[in-house]
Amino acid sequence: MEIRSGLKRLKAKAQRLHRLYEAMLVISNSLTIAERQALERDKEQISNAKRSDLHRLIPDLEKALVVYRAEFGFKAPNSELIEILERSEATPEGKLLRVTKDWIEDLCSGYNKFAKDFFAKLPAHALIEIDPGRYHTKRGDISWYWLEATVFEDMCALFNLAKEHAGKQSDVENQNKRRYKTGLSLNRSTVIVAFHFVEAYLNGLAFDYWIRNRVGMDQTTTAYFGSRIDHQMGSSQTRCFSSEAATDTYYGYYNNVSKGGKFRGQYIAID
Repeated sequence: MEIRSGLKRLKAKAQRLHRLYEAMLVISNSLTIAERQALERDKEQISNAKRSDLHRLIPDLEKALVVYRAEFGFKAPNSELIEILERSEATPEGKLLRVTKDWIEDLCSGYNKFAKDFFAKLPAHALIEIDPGRYHTKRGDISWYWLEATVFEDMCALFNLAKEHAGKQSDVENQNKRRYKTGLSLNRSTVIVAFHFVEAYLNGLAFDYWIRNRVGMDQTTTAYFGSRIDHQMGSSQTRCFSSEAATDTYYGYYNNVSKGGKFRGQYIAID
């Protein structure tokens, strides 16, 4: 009974360490589809491992955690890393968890180190998409979402459509009522999206101001910005929420490998 109990404790420790390492890889966007499959095989092997295997594996995992925590600059407590991992896993198929740049910088410094070409240019409210190894085929690929940039593109696209449509429109409005009404609809849609763009831009400025100045801000101002941000995000958690379809709605996509950066985190394979 004591031997079984000791083996169970070793397995639980190995699984806990492996889970934390998995969280670090996911948050740093360092898992590809192939590596996710290998990670799942590792989990199964840990469940079936013998005592001798666990005695060898646990020190390897502990060392890997120390090295990767230092290399990617993880600052957040383990419980927070695990929470984000669980959130990313809970997102529906075709979607990814989105985390504000501000929160990412509280979690770790690795993005500023390994993806500084683009990361430093993003505002604090930009959303980094966390892929738990479902979609990326190359290590270091990072997608992000920037609301006002997306709405600006919508505005430009609608304006171009309205202009193209106007060029084909007859001078006699009654000659083709469907085309005439379509032109009016495109014009109105362009104006509406322009208002949405301005609102999104101002909300982004407000969020960034709140992020930079929230420490020491008076209670009234804090309450005002907090309510505005909660309303904008649609959630009481203003720093993290699920995305739209990951394949077609993100604004930006950054291939860190092609830029010469390196994400060196590796899963721990069991021989």
